[in-house]
Amino acid sequence: MKTNDVGLRRRLQIFRRMLGLAWRVRAPAVVGYYLGALLEIASMLAALYATAKLSSLLATFIATGRTDYIWLWLWIDIVTIASTGISFLIMEYCKRMIYFAFVRWDVNQFLAAVCRFDLQDFYDPDTRNQLNKVGGGYIWQLPNLSDICLDLVYAILRFIAITVVVAQITWWLVPIIALFLMPSLISESRLAKMQWFVWDSKGDFRHIFWGLENIIRTARGQMELKSTQATDFVLQKI
Repeated sequence: MKTNDVGLRRRLQIFRRMLGLAWRVRAPAVVGYYLGALLEIASMLAALYATAKLSSLLATFIATGRTDYIWLWLWIDIVTIASTGISFLIMEYCKRMIYFAFVRWDVNQFLAAVCRFDLQDFYDPDTRNQLNKVGGGYIWQLPNLSDICLDLVYAILRFIAITVVVAQITWWLVPIIALFLMPSLISESRLAKMQWFVWDSKGDFRHIFWGLENIIRTARGQMELKSTQATDFVLQKI
């Protein structure tokens, strides 16, 4: 199997593990995030219904001059919209809590694992490559992946809620909505494979780039480049 080819079963395993790790590092924030998500979904559906009801009452008012319940539904619409905004703030706050808790957990786990290596392992090329690969992105890769997994569950819940509502009105719109989502899902999947390929299979090239880039940015590196007249060579390598 190619290193950049991650099957569906493996993706589901990673997805389940990331949610479990998020629960492990900050369970209250995970609960708060999904409570905020449920509040947002409910508020969004209520706002849609209130807006539709208000539009109907406004049409009645224009035709007959009657204002029955129009102010009530106006305030309901305002409250549901405000509730949607508050729920997004709750979700974002909880995500930040999870993110920084994940960073702290990452650092502790990675450095503790490195301390368990034998001295000869640091001279093994494969081990050193793995250390460079993980050390170059572990602080932000896992927290970002955790954010994506949390958002994915929220997006699925939101899609299910919207689908149920749409199906009650016109059921034939549901397969059309699913059909229009397919190109986006396919393109995002391919993009994810490309990004993983750059991070995993091209790890050595990335570290060579960062090493050369560091030489150019430092006074000592510039002194070596100018004394050896290697500036053009290094730029060409980059």
